[in-house]
Amino acid sequence: MRYPQIPLAAILLAACVQGGPESSKDERADNDSAVLHNIDLGSATFTENRSEGLSFDIPEGVTSFMVIVDGAPGAFYRVASLESPTGTQHIDPEDPSKSLNRSRWSTIAGGVAHLLPNSDDPMVTAEAGRWSIEIDSWQGDGTHPPHEAQVRVLTKSDESESGRLRLYLHYSGAFGIASATASSEREIQKSLEIVRSIFAAADIEVEVVDPASDDSPLTVTSLDGLGDLSKLATQHDGINVFFIEQFGGEIPFQAEGISSGLPGVPYTAGTTSASVTVSLGEGFRPPLQLKRGELVGHSLAHELGHFLGLRHTMEANGFSEDPISDTGASNRQNLMFTQTGGNEISAGQRRVLLANPLILPAD
Repeated sequence: MRYPQIPLAAILLAACVQGGPESSKDERADNDSAVLHNIDLGSATFTENRSEGLSFDIPEGVTSFMVIVDGAPGAFYRVASLESPTGTQHIDPEDPSKSLNRSRWSTIAGGVAHLLPNSDDPMVTAEAGRWSIEIDSWQGDGTHPPHEAQVRVLTKSDESESGRLRLYLHYSGAFGIASATASSEREIQKSLEIVRSIFAAADIEVEVVDPASDDSPLTVTSLDGLGDLSKLATQHDGINVFFIEQFGGEIPFQAEGISSGLPGVPYTAGTTSASVTVSLGEGFRPPLQLKRGELVGHSLAHELGHFLGLRHTMEANGFSEDPISDTGASNRQNLMFTQTGGNEISAGQRRVLLANPLILPAD
């Protein structure tokens, strides 16, 4: 989540089975999915807050992978432990938030994704062999009702030093901007040019697909509403982006954009964790003004960074730094600075971006 240059407190979002799981090519990706492979782990069973153990085999040649949990409505999740074939605890079950490959709770209830690697630590690699995981779950009311969640692992085998990312744009009609008119809206086009430029510096080509629809609301007032908005997304082979007029209600009006996951769930449309939402409105009370393209572009690029697995260089609480060594917690020129920052993407951040399965090999 990105805020303008005013200090804000961090928002706290209250949120072993052995054998050979089925493995298959991920058919939800497009024709470039030869680098992707889906491993279905079946169900994780929760009788309390932590699941039973699950295991999976990573083959030779895999460069990164993502654990994806599709859970119960109203339940929040995180990967609580992740042990490599050689016994390295990449996620410490005693403190998942301060591990080699840090874990965090899902932003929105219903599921979570966890990317490895999500830092530039050279010890964090997708080594071949049998991995084991456990998953935490809790309800917003603090209870732990018994339930099951579906778990899968999406692997990526690609050592390319460049890639491409596809965006699908959805408009709400805010400020009269709709799918039919977006191509002639100067500020919108300027914002997309900025996004392309920022990611091009990290050797990632951004492809903007023709605007998808005009079915999003003008205002989003809650995290539940954000999840409902994400469910409207129908395209699965990229990131769905919703442009709205403003945030409100329990979401601070200062918010400029929100990613529905950190990282978001890839190649899955119609879920609560499948989109990025950006506010086009600027001002403290109606009538709002349309933001300049520079602001929209930086907000969008920042939230795309979150969706692809990048954290803030330093959270607004002033204590939680990201797990990447070369970003600089106080560097306002970095794309992931908490408040409105710059357009820099560090080498460590680039490693995380290229590890995401949504970044496919460049043509």
